Amino acid sequence: MQIDLHKTTDIDCPHCAKSKLTPKRGADRKLVMINGLSSEQWKFHETSSEGDETEVHTFALALECTNPDCRMMTIVVGRLDAYPDYNGMVREYDTTVTPRFFYPPIDVIPIQGYIPESIRGELRRSYALYFADPASAANPLRSAIECFMDETATIKDRNRKPLTLHQRLVEFKKSNADIAELLGAVKWLGNDGSHYGLGLTHDDLLKAYDVFLHAMGKWFADPELRVKTYAKHISKGRGL
Repeated sequence: MQIDLHKTTDIDCPHCAKSKLTPKRGADRKLVMINGLSSEQWKFHETSSEGDETEVHTFALALECTNPDCRMMTIVVGRLDAYPDYNGMVREYDTTVTPRFFYPPIDVIPIQGYIPESIRGELRRSYALYFADPASAANPLRSAIECFMDETATIKDRNRKPLTLHQRLVEFKKSNADIAELLGAVKWLGNDGSHYGLGLTHDDLLKAYDVFLHAMGKWFADPELRVKTYAKHISKGRGL
């Protein structure tokens, strides 16, 4: 994701979730922004070809909700690359702005209202880490699957021994194979986030969010499926 400093973004306001965020400007029409040379700037000039004048900055930018009834601010921090653009006697800069952190965290992908708060909370913990560290963001996503197992009343232990997430998914698969397969794929990606050197990318995580939210839609948006599964759990517990 990149932010155009001169346009309203496609980012939903994390406060009201009704409108988009736009770069905030003060009374003097200047951006409410802090930026300065980063350590990457010095490293860049040590390795770049002679005469390359690209500048690497860190930045903090205020984004404001466009909803007149909200107008709350969100702060974004990240990296700004400035490329010299010579136009006659005037040197201007083309810039790219790459976020690394939002506060409050934004929803990377919208979360539907039918998703329970326990799952929603883990998703948002993952979203908070998405831009800065995809590997770390994969761990709360895996936790969201565990919350889903709890929400569906999937067995937690056997003979007083707690079941692993994989074992619980195997149990869930007996009544909902399609959803279990989707969640199994997300679980493996969550496992990858815990291991050094696997190089989990933003794109990997986006795909995992898509798969997970699709699975949530199949379950929570289909009351008949939920009721049938709960009935199976009850019948099994009663020995029917």
